[in-house]
Amino acid sequence: MRCHISYYASLAGHFDNSQIASIIRKAFPEQAHRIPDVAATSIPHYEINSSKAQKDFGITWRSFEECIVDTAAALFALEKSVA
Repeated sequence: MRCHISYYASLAGHFDNSQIASIIRKAFPEQAHRIPDVAATSIPHYEINSSKAQKDFGITWRSFEECIVDTAAALFALEKSVA
């Protein structure tokens, strides 16, 4: 009997902190003064191919911007609720 093991990459791409800061400043201009300027980085990274996960599981990726905006909104709301 042969065991078949599959591994899946579940990344939609590569991003850096400067992109995160830029997205938050754009989406939440009232919070822009709190977001530091971050230099863009060009750190080498591995090439990722998530097509197998997309095909086998029917995954449709959410945009990076949507994920960052949703996360930041939740964190700002949490901060407001405990203040």
